[in-house]
Amino acid sequence: RDLQAGQIGSATRKLEAAATRLLNLGERERAQETIKLAQSLKQGEEISPEQTKQLRYQTRRLK
Repeated sequence: RDLQAGQIGSATRKLEAAATRLLNLGERERAQETIKLAQSLKQGEEISPEQTKQLRYQTRRLK
């Protein structure tokens, strides 16, 4: 949602928090993917709709 609203800083912070939670759950690979997405956003790159969908699926269990 933050990304759609153009709030890149907020979106990256939330991605980093999700990555931390994934690491705490032992989901190292998913955490690394999430960190890569956050870094891409920080560098001004766009996230594809497919990446967004995959991220939603992977982080569902965090709620």
